[in-house]
This record gives sequence, C-alpha cells and structure tokens, in this order.
Amino acid sequence: MEAIRKERDELKAEMDQINAQLERVSALYREASAEKAKMEQKVDVSDLLAIYITLIENIFGGKPHARILYTLHDTKAAISRKNLESSTGIMPAAIIKAVHDLRNADLVSYDEDTQEVKLTKEIL
Repeated sequence: MEAIRKERDELKAEMDQINAQLERVSALYREASAEKAKMEQKVDVSDLLAIYITLIENIFGGKPHARILYTLHDTKAAISRKNLESSTGIMPAAIIKAVHDLRNADLVSYDEDTQEVKLTKEIL
C-alpha cells in the first residue's frame, strides 16, 4: 500500500509540473496573441513581407530554394539538376541541398537515378 501511495504522489507531482509548464505555454500564447494584435495595427503587410523575405534569404539561406521553385513553376515540367544549376547560377552543392530540403517538405520530387526535379505542389 505504501508503494502505491508513493507512486501516486510521484505521479501527482509530475502532473503538477506538467500543468505548470502548460500554464506557462498558455500565458506565452496569450501574450503572443496580444502582441500580434498590436503588430497588426502598427505594421504594414508589405513591411512584414520584406522582413520575412530578408530572413529567408539571409538567415535561413532560402534563396536557392526560391529560385528552384520559381524555375519549376515557370516550366511546369521536370528539370535535371544540371539544368537547374546552369539556369539559376547557384553552386551545385547549394542546389543539391535545396532540392533535398524541398523534397523533404513535399514540394518537389527528385529522381536520384535521372537527377530530375519536378514540382509536386503548386504554390503560385
């Protein structure tokens, strides 16, 4: 009986700790929601878009990804990796990484044998 009580007390303590963490997450969410409402009043959408583009290009290295997606949207057909390299002017290693990232995000398909990349999800 003592062992069961001890286990119950441990589980209750763990549950209290989880509830406290959930309460902190809820508080952060409420704070972020309030901040979002303030931001919507102060920030023009085009300014926010410019910030996102800058972050994607400079911080997250998304420029190769964007160029590949634009190229695939223009052609609407499979393109070889070599043709992507030559048409975008991006280094081969960056093309390979971007293609794999886009494939992992289910935006493109990549055939390892033929090295052809094809758009699988229309964005534009």
